[in-house]
Amino acid sequence: MNKHPHSKPLRLPRRQRPLARQRIIMDDLRQQIVNGTLPPNSRLPLRLQLLQKYDVSNVTLQRALDRLTLDGYIYARGRAGTFVAPHPPHLWQYGLVFPGSPSDQENWSLFWQALEAEAARITRNGPRRIVCYYGTEYPQESPDYHKLVDDLRHHRLAGVIFASQTARFQGLPVMTEPGIARVEVAGASDRGIPSVGPQGRSIITLALDYLKSRGRTRIAMILNSQVFSRWADFWVQAVSQHGLSSAARWLQGVDLRHPECAANVAEMMFYTGARERPDGFIIADDNLLETALSGLLLAGIKVGTDLDVVAHCNFPNTRAATLPIKRVGFDVHDILAACLASIDVQIQGTVAPTHVDIPAKFEENTAAAIAAEIARPAAPPDSGLDIWTSR
Repeated sequence: MNKHPHSKPLRLPRRQRPLARQRIIMDDLRQQIVNGTLPPNSRLPLRLQLLQKYDVSNVTLQRALDRLTLDGYIYARGRAGTFVAPHPPHLWQYGLVFPGSPSDQENWSLFWQALEAEAARITRNGPRRIVCYYGTEYPQESPDYHKLVDDLRHHRLAGVIFASQTARFQGLPVMTEPGIARVEVAGASDRGIPSVGPQGRSIITLALDYLKSRGRTRIAMILNSQVFSRWADFWVQAVSQHGLSSAARWLQGVDLRHPECAANVAEMMFYTGARERPDGFIIADDNLLETALSGLLLAGIKVGTDLDVVAHCNFPNTRAATLPIKRVGFDVHDILAACLASIDVQIQGTVAPTHVDIPAKFEENTAAAIAAEIARPAAPPDSGLDIWTSR
């Protein structure tokens, strides 16, 4: 029988309340699991040994073990004893931090919705688990932020994925606490934290490739007004390099706080009195998809005939469309996989890439589409016989 590594009894002051004594037991066992003294799948000392070591009642010990079980560190196997979990949280559980909350739709983007859904899928499939923390736009006022800090201090997370830039957390424990693996979903920056970012301009390149292949030559685009100034020059260059044409009035930005304005913008772009209208249209933000398409209907445009539309999406969460469109965007499977890989590299003590770009894809090239194609049953072999049915 293996001896517990600490042979000297841990005497606790008798005057301490049971809750304080319970916390000391939890902290000691958890620390031994985190530092590898008690590795995954190893058995904890026998109950009698633990009672003698900590000099507590059976009730106090059981409550400490119950909480460690609830947190995912240990599990009981009946008479065989209590064991360290094969996938303890400090190695297999990750935090995903959102500024907004699904309950506040005005501050909840479709991109975050897709990330949340992918995190749930990863958790369902195991053994990795992703815990979401919401409403951290103002960290000090956020209950989820304080829960995040508590989880980090008690080693319940292997690392933290920030769903947006971390500027609002600068100077706070979630950024200053040592030994925490972190990564943000954002563009390359000098904030001192690895980042994984969708390569937004690749949407334009793929969309123009597709529209040109369809014989379209006059291209318009509607996009988030926040990126308008950063994308405008690139747009002009990309259109020219593809041998296509556009006009200043055919590039329009819409404030995502008022996506309904996209209907008016699209209708004006394609109004029937125009001598020359675009024959290719890029909707570069999925938050504008529904209203922009409604503007095309108001303008009397026949999508697929008068016009081809390429629309941004966050895969696999695509929004239903009543009109035929070509979908291009970012696979959140790729984004979260890159984030998890960055955290794993940091845990191993090596340097993670400063930034990882995630290129855009067409829908048929996403992980979900490829998996569905692989899972599709093969067609039965052709027997070469004509089958006739009689009436």
